[in-house]
Amino acid sequence: MEFAIVDVETTGSSAYTNRIMDIGIVITDSKQVLNKYSTLLNPNQSIQPFVQKMTGIYQNEVLNEPLFHDVSKIVFDMLQNKIFVAHNVKFDYSFIEQSLKRSGYQYQTSKLCTLTIARKLKPELKKFNVGFLANYYGMELTKKHRALPDAEATAYIFIKLIEEFGLEKILEYLK
Repeated sequence: MEFAIVDVETTGSSAYTNRIMDIGIVITDSKQVLNKYSTLLNPNQSIQPFVQKMTGIYQNEVLNEPLFHDVSKIVFDMLQNKIFVAHNVKFDYSFIEQSLKRSGYQYQTSKLCTLTIARKLKPELKKFNVGFLANYYGMELTKKHRALPDAEATAYIFIKLIEEFGLEKILEYLK
């Protein structure tokens, strides 16, 4: 069983009107990282100023990057036959699903949310963001709100949750 841990940075919060500008995918078998993929993307629309400030991704940085359509086959192939995992899975999955649809791919798969799992299994914690949880499990997240570092941290958290609670328990949260 393989999992695709995904993080996207986007121009806004709507998967229908906003676009992905940074994508990170980490493939794991629940014990170790098997593969990684990351790229900046030209969203072909303006990036809101607060998003630029939060992510450190600026308009001029992405102008010569590929469009999502240019990497859609790579993304689709990497996600095939894997459980989709993200921290706040609804957000990342909705962007991936809509972006793939716009590129002509139908994508549906089972999903796991590390945010939900952590809240349910670690209720004694006061915070549940990626940086806090990564630190709690012994990893320092230095580049927040960038897709690959966030996907790597989420993969680390996911593997630690599996080590602590067992894969069977984690799979109870499949959507």
